[in-house]
Amino acid sequence: MKKLIAATLLAAVSTAQAAPFATTHNGTITGSTLPGATDGEPFRFTLIFDNGGTTASGQTWSRGDLTCVIVRIGQAGAAFRQDLRVHTPEALNTFATLPDGSIHRIFSGVRNTAVQAGEYSASGLALEAPVGWGYWVTPGSNPPFAVLQDRGGQRGFASNTIAFYAAWSPPVAVTGACDDTPLPPPPPPGNAQPVPGLGLPALALLAVGAAAAGARRLCRKNS
Repeated sequence: MKKLIAATLLAAVSTAQAAPFATTHNGTITGSTLPGATDGEPFRFTLIFDNGGTTASGQTWSRGDLTCVIVRIGQAGAAFRQDLRVHTPEALNTFATLPDGSIHRIFSGVRNTAVQAGEYSASGLALEAPVGWGYWVTPGSNPPFAVLQDRGGQRGFASNTIAFYAAWSPPVAVTGACDDTPLPPPPPPGNAQPVPGLGLPALALLAVGAAAAGARRLCRKNS
């Protein structure tokens, strides 16, 4: 029974700790023909994935684990967001981390090229469907792919660093499948608060109670 209770508690703790994880590329816009995206401005390209794991250490995420892409442009809050559980993207290879949580491998390519109106949300950007996003590393491709584009590829912007491992942040646990707000870190181990000690009066009462209980048991035994 004790083993069953312990296993149930362990499963509950593991489930509570499971979370999506997000990785972000911070880059600079180049070659832009997309209104609202100016050359030299910063952008952030975030992928969120969820394989049911509880840690970012020693993990592998595949195409089917991708849940969201978010592209943020400049400092004014312009953003593109797509729920990938509805429209699964193309992807090459997998995204993986080492036991210390650092990046071991990124997707060689991940993209959606024909995202229709109603399949994405945009703020601060006047995008015209179909919209495309992502990168695709192929021989002779420079830049590898437009980070974000619309009108079927007629307008967009690119980056020549998005395929570099060093440009991506190690995955961190986030709030939701399409919300990259970082979760607060768990409390460090051994941080349990001490139970307040009992004062002398309380200890005396406990001693008297224990003695009385022992006397009653002894009387019942001898009767």
